[in-house]
Order: sequence, then structure tokens, then C-alpha cells
Amino acid sequence: MESLKMMASEPLDEHVFYVETYGVIEKLSSRFQETFCALDLCALGTHQCQHVCISDGDGRHHCECSQGYSLNADKKTCSAIDKCALNTHGCEHICVNDRTGSYHCECYEGYTLNEDRKTCSAQDQCALGTHGCQHICVNDRAGSHHCECYEGYTLNEDKKTCSVLNQCALGSHGCQHICVYDGNASYHCDCDTGYTLNEDKKTCSAIEEARRLISTEDACACEATLAFQDKVNSYLQRLNSKHILFGEVASK
Repeated sequence: MESLKMMASEPLDEHVFYVETYGVIEKLSSRFQETFCALDLCALGTHQCQHVCISDGDGRHHCECSQGYSLNADKKTCSAIDKCALNTHGCEHICVNDRTGSYHCECYEGYTLNEDRKTCSAQDQCALGTHGCQHICVNDRAGSHHCECYEGYTLNEDKKTCSVLNQCALGSHGCQHICVYDGNASYHCDCDTGYTLNEDKKTCSAIEEARRLISTEDACACEATLAFQDKVNSYLQRLNSKHILFGEVASK
């Protein structure tokens, strides 16, 4: 009876009734606690939610997860959402999941991330001076680069340094007789004994043949001169004869 009075409100005469057994009182007490004394497990901290506890009222609650996470099957713990796998990241090259349930974008080698933190632009590694080429750096469209060498040099196996080409050894010199390697990526031609280098600096002519040609040319020149002189003398003689004949006629 006293228990009923404690649970009832004034006036007691209107709210307190006699019951047959004590079991009925226990049921009334339990119902009273459920209705007016429901526990807020979220406030008590006994909810066991990994991230967020949401009170539903009537002593009930449910768990939720922070942004970037999803609720596991146990309805309490959370797992990071693989946004890279969802393919909604918008990264042009590489998507990297972070431990915070978020992600960030990265670029392939030879590219740099733009201000939008998603797209990538090819780096001018030749301009950066990090190419390592000994002679010439050439940018490729793929965001990379390759090395080349000056004329007379060849690229070594490391694809960066250059070595002097021995044109004489390559056989591309064009010398008729002898190729002389100068050691500085150049060469010059020479001739065997008894020959002389022609004006093209590549072919050779025999010295005796050259002398013969010169002698022949000189002989031809002499013959032409003599022939010319003969013609002049003959002409002068004819003029002289005419002058003599004209003088004799005049004297008569």
C-alpha cells in the first residue's frame, strides 16, 4: 500500500487502489519506470557506439558513423568507406585512401598536381634542370623526357651521358684512302704515298699523273701561243709585201 502511495500523485484517494497480490505491484512499478524513468544510454556513455550515438526516446538508441565511414553489421562499429573503389573521387591519375575515411589525389611520375587537387599537368623536367642529360634534354608529351647528344657524339647505355663518335671506325668518313681521327668528334682525310689530296678533301690523285697533266696543259698552252705567233707573223709579212709593191708602183 505504501509503495502505491509513493508511485501515485495527489490526491491519493483517487489514485490508490487495493490490489490482490504483490506481483501486481511489481508490474505497476516496472511500467512506471519504463514510462517516466527511461535511461538515456547515449548520455550515460554505455551505448558502445564507435562514433555517434543517437537517442530515439523511450530508452532506445542507435549508432551512426562519421562522414566517410559506414556502419558495420554489428550496428556499433564503423569502417572507412573506400571512396577510391567507389570511383567517385574525380582524381585524374591516382586515388589514395586516407585513414580518416577520406582520400587524396596523386599524379604519375613526371606530372604535378594542379590547384584543383584532382587534375595533373606534365612537368617540364628539362626546365627544372633535374634531367641529368650531359648534352641535350628533350621533353616528351608523356610528361617524361629523353637525352640526346651533339653531332659527332653517341648516347651511352645510361641514356644520359655521351661519347665521341669515331667516324673513321664507323666507315662513314668518305675518305678515298686514309681517315685520320682527330679525337674531338672530327676527322680529316689523307692520301697514300705518291698521291695528293684533291680540293674536295676526300679523294686523291697520283702525284706523277698530276705532273703529267700539268705538263700536258703547259704544252698545249705553248702550242697555242706558237700558233698565234705564226698567224701574226704571216699577217705582218703580207702587209709588208703590199707596202713594198705599192712603193714600187708609185716610183714608176
